Amino acid sequence: GATTTLHAATIYVPDNFKTINEAVKNASPKDTIIVNEGNYADNIVITKPLTIRSLKGPDASMVHALIKTEPVFKVSNADEVALIGFTITDSLTAGIYFYNSHNGQILDNKIINNGNGVFLYSSSKNILTNNSASSNEQYGIYLEASNGNVLKQNTINSNKDKGVFLNSSNNNNL
Repeated sequence: GATTTLHAATIYVPDNFKTINEAVKNASPKDTIIVNEGNYADNIVITKPLTIRSLKGPDASMVHALIKTEPVFKVSNADEVALIGFTITDSLTAGIYFYNSHNGQILDNKIINNGNGVFLYSSSKNILTNNSASSNEQYGIYLEASNGNVLKQNTINSNKDKGVFLNSSNNNNL
């Protein structure tokens, strides 16, 4: 039979899809979504390996929670998800929430004015580098039952409760 080679695609927001969520829904595993500068109101649910990154960094691309009671970025049962270069704000729960998601990367984000900044639950071997988690209601970075994660060069300040909180989490490298 014929063999088909699948190549990962690059999808642009808002050129190809108006919202990040629409791009995510239409993306295939391993695709890259590049987000142009602008203010986006969205709750993004990711259930497959994807890279989502801003074109010009966190000062140019802001994502606000459209539904305040949901995380801005919710990664659920997905491995190898990368979230790179956003300002993430306005969620009462979490700016970035990883549930049962492993080997992901959270890089170069400003996570401000959320319930929690980054919340990892049952999520292991993720890398969190060069993020700023500040002015969140509870924790800057919260790990629950999450092992083997690496946190480096993160700036965490002015969170109302704790900066970094680990609960039932082992072998994390800070």
